Amino acid sequence: MRRYLFFVLLSAIIFSCKSPVVSFTAINPDSLNRVDEPVILSRELIASLVGQIPENKIPILNVNGVMLPSQVNDLDKDGIWDELVFVCSIKPNDSLQINISFVKESKAPVYPIRTTIRFAAKENDIFNPITIADRYKGDDVTLTHKYFQAEGPIWENDKVAFRNYFDKRNGMDIFGKTVSRLISDSISRNGDYHKLLPWGMDILKVANSLGAGSIAIMIGDSLHRVGPLCDGSAEVICVGPIRSILRLTYNNIVVDSMKFSIVHDISMWAGAYAYESRVFLKGAEHGEQIVTGIVNMHSDSLIVVKSGSYNILATHAKQAFNGEYLGLALLVSNACFDTIYVAPETETDITQTYGALLKNTVDTPVDFTFVAAWELSNTSFASTSGFINLLKYYTQSKTNPIIINY
Repeated sequence: MRRYLFFVLLSAIIFSCKSPVVSFTAINPDSLNRVDEPVILSRELIASLVGQIPENKIPILNVNGVMLPSQVNDLDKDGIWDELVFVCSIKPNDSLQINISFVKESKAPVYPIRTTIRFAAKENDIFNPITIADRYKGDDVTLTHKYFQAEGPIWENDKVAFRNYFDKRNGMDIFGKTVSRLISDSISRNGDYHKLLPWGMDILKVANSLGAGSIAIMIGDSLHRVGPLCDGSAEVICVGPIRSILRLTYNNIVVDSMKFSIVHDISMWAGAYAYESRVFLKGAEHGEQIVTGIVNMHSDSLIVVKSGSYNILATHAKQAFNGEYLGLALLVSNACFDTIYVAPETETDITQTYGALLKNTVDTPVDFTFVAAWELSNTSFASTSGFINLLKYYTQSKTNPIIINY
């Protein structure tokens, strides 16, 4: 309560100043009750709204004098912020009038931290945070944990955390959470994460599957894992209270004398049991396609639902590490979705996977969202209907996003 009162008081102090303030309206266009709905405002849009962006200042937001947490991101790292992002909650068919003003970055309010990326390398028996590194290319993947905390980068919000095996496996794994605080800095340092800890645990068995949304390339009728033998890296693009972005890059992917490169941008938003992916495949001049997938090691059926302009591919079963109910899903727009792919059970490099084959795009990226809903995070996820309701909420929100009117 004291924190909240301080937050409100600070809001009143900041917004009582006489700096120019302009407004825009965020509109909920349908009957869904929007909670933590993500919004991105480009620098260009803000400039058109305010006339001219004050030099060496950043925008901050408020609703009726109370701060609305936000952040600015410098995506191209040229020293100038490119976008303002925030999440908002709006009742059905309602709207919010949001005020925007500018302050020096040093004077900006400090918001509750709801997302992060934990990427740390080991040096002198200490894990030190890093922002960029090359992927480990050795054959002995058991060594990865000796070089990187949790074997690779972790992206986390107040609901769930994911990680990438930062070696030739290139798999995606899930840490289920029972708390809203951020815990990724302690993973693999304090306690065995394969056992239930006060914050949660590792909940997915990945094996040779595509796990929780990792990617492969389909060439003809053959699926090829992205990761082995190519030049790869991970880079933290931004970290903030609302959104964090990790970039996985793969260069010199050679298959049957063909050469490809991939950039996989991963966005983690506050408040979602999910992460968003944008994948750029270069060199796909002959119909090659990206495939992403869900491990089906402990589920025997794929749930397929059309919702709004999105395709839902999901499983719901007692497939968490200790046998709890776990819902896993891919959400892919009609613009990106081609067809369903089911990997063999054995005898290939990628097995036990339900996949989404994404449309071939030479010059444009493909997008998808991966959702992980563990019953110990929210009891409603113990039922298939509760999980599907979550997925329909996400897809309907994406189909009818918040409208910005100014």
